[in-house]
Amino acid sequence: MKNTTRTIRVFIALLLFTGNLPVQAQVVTLSHYLFPGFVKGTVKFKNATQQEAQLNYNSLTQEMLFLDKDTPLALDQTENIDTIYIQGRKFIPTEKAFFEVATTGATPLLIRHKCTVIPPGKPAGYGSTSQASGITTLSGISSNLFYKLQLPADYKLIPETEFLLKKGKDYVKITGVKQFITAFPAKSDAIKAYVKQNDPNFKDPADLVKLVDFCNRAS
Repeated sequence: MKNTTRTIRVFIALLLFTGNLPVQAQVVTLSHYLFPGFVKGTVKFKNATQQEAQLNYNSLTQEMLFLDKDTPLALDQTENIDTIYIQGRKFIPTEKAFFEVATTGATPLLIRHKCTVIPPGKPAGYGSTSQASGITTLSGISSNLFYKLQLPADYKLIPETEFLLKKGKDYVKITGVKQFITAFPAKSDAIKAYVKQNDPNFKDPADLVKLVDFCNRAS
């Protein structure tokens, strides 16, 4: 009985001691890069040459970066680039960003990966925090910061994805069925019937891939 009582006391003491231990802070990783790290990719140029490099896409600056002796640098002269391949994914350059090619066909579906960074708010009195001017341009953040793979935990990251149809040299942002009917006027009845039957989510890439494939092959 004495041994049992002693065991219970030791167990209670351990519980009390453990309860006083500091709780380990949860690590929150924020990244404005499309991939977790720089990965092997291929840059194909319009002159048919190609170059392998460690690549990643910065959705904040909307630049394709490569590693040069562990230093991230942005690809320049993008007008000479035809396509970039990274882990089975395909990207093409535009004037302001690189778009991911989600489908092939006469009118492909493109994805524009973007994000907005909100830095820590400034004290506004009474224990509150103001972020009225928090959504920043790149000039409001240190260049050394937005080229790092992770942002500090007190920064907020708002990812944003745009879906576009490529018609010739034009890019049409998708917000609903209207853009599909405009892009495929001869197939408007078939598109309306498809949408009525399948009720696609115009913010879901999988649904959009199916709809674009349907539009490209529908007679």
